[in-house]
Amino acid sequence: MRLNNIYIQSIEAVLPVKTTELSMDIAFRSCAAPNTKGILNPIQARRLSRLIKTNLYTSIKALQAAEIENPDAVLTATGLGCLEDTERFLKDCIVSNEENLSPTSFIQSTHNTISSQIAIYLKCYGANYTYSQRFFSFENALLDTIMMLEDHSIHNALVNAADELTPEVADILHRINAAEGMKVVPGEGVLSCVLSSRKDKNSKAALLLHEYTYHLPQGLNLEAWVLKQLNKANIQSSEVDVLISDQLDAQASTIFPSAQKIEYAQYSGQYFTSSSFAYWIALQVITKQSWPTEYKFPVVEISKGKYIAILHQHNHKYYSLSLLANVEA
Repeated sequence: MRLNNIYIQSIEAVLPVKTTELSMDIAFRSCAAPNTKGILNPIQARRLSRLIKTNLYTSIKALQAAEIENPDAVLTATGLGCLEDTERFLKDCIVSNEENLSPTSFIQSTHNTISSQIAIYLKCYGANYTYSQRFFSFENALLDTIMMLEDHSIHNALVNAADELTPEVADILHRINAAEGMKVVPGEGVLSCVLSSRKDKNSKAALLLHEYTYHLPQGLNLEAWVLKQLNKANIQSSEVDVLISDQLDAQASTIFPSAQKIEYAQYSGQYFTSSSFAYWIALQVITKQSWPTEYKFPVVEISKGKYIAILHQHNHKYYSLSLLANVEA
């Protein structure tokens, strides 16, 4: 069913370090720490871990862009949570022989620490949820937000995607990817977006469709499944101006033959919430039709009333399809 009155007000992201090196030779695509001066309280910020500090930064920037002081809800998607704090706690366990341990690293390593720390900093007393379902973490966070907006239990929400990597875990993922034949290096990234059920001067895009499935239903290939979802929104594949996908293949090109295509996984790297990177790209297309030149994406244009499709899949599982449009569509 086509979604109505679901608007993206803003997106702020800390993306992997821009590089033209796209080979598998690098360890992983890491993110540079943002300059939080003037954004975060320095006394409070120095007590926060890298991931929480970065996500708090993107949260505040996204809320400022949406002109919202305090969101009705904070929802965070993360596959691995605060990985650096988890490693620190486990190493302390080994060094101290499990004696005289400080609880700080353990407390800050739990997955729901990110959402709770953001809410504490913002003094937000609304709904506060964390989603950790591997490559569907961000998709589930979006779905829950959509449902709450549609039943009017909230009017806006801050939705986050946050995953970090360490060299040790990157090495493990390299070996897993090699065994599975994956050609994308591991990565990390942090993104915050504000969604609203009310269209106003800050509304940047409309979210018209959000569907996903772990395995393709029996009897349906990818093309049949995508066309079935588009039909729910009364949209033809020929109406899609731009296709954004993690890894483009011949099948995706067949489904959207006339769409301009952007492949992003080689720039973002692979991580559990990397699909959120596609939404940042989509908003750049809709609002600016440009991005940092280091990303080497093709120049694309979107016609008024036409659509951007986001198609994500991982190793023949975790299929998701979203459809965005200019707010005037």
